Amino acid sequence: MRPRSSGYHPEASAWRTAVTANGGTVSTTTMKAVDVFCKAIDSAGIRGRIWRLNLFAGSNLSAATVPLYRGTSAAGTQYGNTTDTNANFVSGDYSETGSTAGLKGNGSTKYLNTGLLVTDIPDARHLAVHLTVASQSFSTVWLGADNYPDSGYYLNAIGVGGDTSTSRQRAFSTDFNGTLGSNSNASFILGNAIASGGAASLYRNSTQIGTATTSSRTRTGLAHYVFAANRKNSAVDFNGSTLGAYSIGESMTQAQVSSFDSAMRTFQAALGRNA
Repeated sequence: MRPRSSGYHPEASAWRTAVTANGGTVSTTTMKAVDVFCKAIDSAGIRGRIWRLNLFAGSNLSAATVPLYRGTSAAGTQYGNTTDTNANFVSGDYSETGSTAGLKGNGSTKYLNTGLLVTDIPDARHLAVHLTVASQSFSTVWLGADNYPDSGYYLNAIGVGGDTSTSRQRAFSTDFNGTLGSNSNASFILGNAIASGGAASLYRNSTQIGTATTSSRTRTGLAHYVFAANRKNSAVDFNGSTLGAYSIGESMTQAQVSSFDSAMRTFQAALGRNA
């Protein structure tokens, strides 16, 4: 029987309704995990810092493309596509539960279009992904957009940098690397980009692993892609990781990153994923 919505967090219930409308279903186990996640985000006081988030959960690929959050609150302005627009993923690319579960890219043709524009969110921002199974192929992107090679080009992406053991977050055309180690499975990677002249920071599982100073560039009106970069409305730099989630929003303090990391990895563990 379908569980009653009563007692569940309202955004968890709204997500389940949207999943059903998109052709998916939600198990009791998953519903409880999403409910716990939503309550943890609220308790940490960081809900308003998350503009779009997808936990890649639910019974099938149609369910997995439904984001949990599309704005800084359920009642406020909603941004981007109602669902993540699927480019080339098939049902076999997604599994909900198990150590290697999530949505798997192929490193060549598959990506999602969030519809959330770089110009929609503030200069002081974060990009984040949960890596269930990491693919650290050289110079690939988990999430982002850029208008390279335009003069004064703008890059806003998080992905693998100069070699296979580093992560790169690029924003305001600032580049910095942080060592992930030889095995970065079960990693929640979050990059903060602060407004021009401020400190940018990169975290793995709430531990800071890199810093840089931002420089100023004109932001672009390009949508964020997942599993690739949106380069002037073409997908490039595809990554083959299996992702358990992504997040786009405002920058966070280290304490907020720690709370976000805890909520995220508790959710992933509830679905039996690498966490």
